[in-house]
Amino acid sequence: MKKILTLLILLSFTFSAFAGHDDDNKTWKGVRAGYQSSNLFYDGDKLYDNNLHSFYVGVFGARKIGLKLFSIYSGLTFYQTGSDQSSDTRVVLSYIELPISLRVKLGPMYVFGGGNAAIKVGEKNELNGVDISKDTDIKSFDAGAQIGLGLKLTKIGVEIKYNWGLVDIADKLKTSHLQAGLCLYL
Repeated sequence: MKKILTLLILLSFTFSAFAGHDDDNKTWKGVRAGYQSSNLFYDGDKLYDNNLHSFYVGVFGARKIGLKLFSIYSGLTFYQTGSDQSSDTRVVLSYIELPISLRVKLGPMYVFGGGNAAIKVGEKNELNGVDISKDTDIKSFDAGAQIGLGLKLTKIGVEIKYNWGLVDIADKLKTSHLQAGLCLYL
């Protein structure tokens, strides 16, 4: 119940911050989806040898601030992060993320960087084919820093971003992922 309430608060904040449409294009919104490669790091080293390959999907919005070059960029994203050793030994963590970034426009290109908070909505932790999710102590909250680059062409955009986990989701365990995908501006 606590996770659902927190998610509803995040949703209401995100959509109220970017509600409406301004004819001067001071605000815009859209949807995004793409590929994600991630791993978990224990005390700085990869937990398992292989990255987990998955997807992400979400909504976003932006509001220009000050000069025409700058905007606040945020949204909500569902993604899966984790680590993969073999078909029967892997960690898959599902999150809903609220990123907030400063975006700088450079013609049709833009760069962005900021932070994010994420709430775990699912976990699958298998060791040699046995589900050990209930025996692990992975926290429900994650936070990180991100930096990215994008290209907007009319109503379609392409983005790539990297996220570094800043907090331990378990004892000395942090997340990290690379995302590459498409944006559709509405």
